[in-house]
Amino acid sequence: RESIPPVSVMCRVRPSESYGAKAPANDQGGLVADSQEITVEDPSGRSRKFRMDRILDGGVSQEEVLGVAAPWVESFTRGGTACVLAYGATGSGKTYTLQGSDGCGTGPAEQRVLGLSHHALRRIIDGPGGGAVRLSIVEVYCDQIRDLLALPQEGSPPALQCSRRDAQGRMVLEEVEVEVDSFAKAEVVLQRGYAARATDATLCNERSSRSHIVLTARSTTSDGQLVLVDLAGSENVHKSGADEGGKLLTEAKAINKSLSALADVVEAIAKRQAFVPYRNSRLTMLLEEILGQAKILLFVHVSPFGVDAPVTSHSLTFAGRVRSVDFGAQMLRKDQEQRLKSEHTRSMDANRRLESMIDQLRKELADLHKEKKEQKQQMAQLSEQLREQQREVTKEKELRSRLEAAGRGAESRGACADAGSGGAAGCGGSAVVPGQKPRTVIPTGVRRRVPTP
Repeated sequence: RESIPPVSVMCRVRPSESYGAKAPANDQGGLVADSQEITVEDPSGRSRKFRMDRILDGGVSQEEVLGVAAPWVESFTRGGTACVLAYGATGSGKTYTLQGSDGCGTGPAEQRVLGLSHHALRRIIDGPGGGAVRLSIVEVYCDQIRDLLALPQEGSPPALQCSRRDAQGRMVLEEVEVEVDSFAKAEVVLQRGYAARATDATLCNERSSRSHIVLTARSTTSDGQLVLVDLAGSENVHKSGADEGGKLLTEAKAINKSLSALADVVEAIAKRQAFVPYRNSRLTMLLEEILGQAKILLFVHVSPFGVDAPVTSHSLTFAGRVRSVDFGAQMLRKDQEQRLKSEHTRSMDANRRLESMIDQLRKELADLHKEKKEQKQQMAQLSEQLREQQREVTKEKELRSRLEAAGRGAESRGACADAGSGGAAGCGGSAVVPGQKPRTVIPTGVRRRVPTP
């Protein structure tokens, strides 16, 4: 398996013979290129050098382009996510690279040249490890996202709502997806979608793309995803003839504005700014998720003529910025920041829950202390009541004992009285004999006084 860097940039030079009668006269060319470095020289003689990962000259065929892009296409079959973008000035050959010479399928079959999208879909569907995929095709036209596979409304593709967001705040679209299990079926879907794209004739191009188009293929059996983006060309309205106003001018302004928004995103990521302005344009909103997840391959297309040197330098400058940016790393940093923020939030929530539990336990403990104190007071009261009852029982026993003793004494006196009336001696006295003087009984311990003679 070939290792794929996070971002790769390749330059494709449009062959000069493809311009035909539109080729500038007496133009000796303004490009000097080798395998990885390209020098742009303007008519005044000033030159600038740009370094690319690879430079494809005008003699490279469509099949060779597929060979160059093969690692990104192959990553789809391994469950990876790849994104191939075509960028450049209007008329530089972007649509030819992705869609071929007749992507809409309206010309004779023998004259058709298939684009990268056709070759890539054939590989991921009919090739080794391939299978059924779900296809969707949308375009960004005048800052609207339109579904090219949906039924037209009033002669135009319907616009999709962009207000829905997922849990991560990313835009959720409800575009039409068509599942295909063969390249023949996929080709029909491509022709249908590409035919619905907004195009018009300008001074630079007989069939100029007036929108950005995004083709997405998703595997039905894995997480594999391949996204092919044909960006509308940055346009010089004076050169293209759009400066006369009307629809062409409106479209050109929308195209240039969205490309500027994409450049702002690239610059913000390159400078590692905390805020990346993805939401400044429908184009960047649409590409936000894929730029953060996918391995990026950018084909920058340029003209070989010196008269186009300023535009070529502008395109290569943008490509150089993209080459220095790791979108995935930026997204990783963003995800890490979000995870740290989420962890901090969870920690704060956990701390609040613990504090609440501690407060509840403290309250329960205070209630237990209070209950224990009340129980002690109740026990003391019960103990006092028990002692009081014991004292009353003791008093009652003593009273009962006295009553019983008094009863026994009364019985004893009654018995003595009965005995005294019968003349018998008892109860501590002496019996009195008739005719005899009673004796005086002297209590014990009292001395009898004897009279003096």
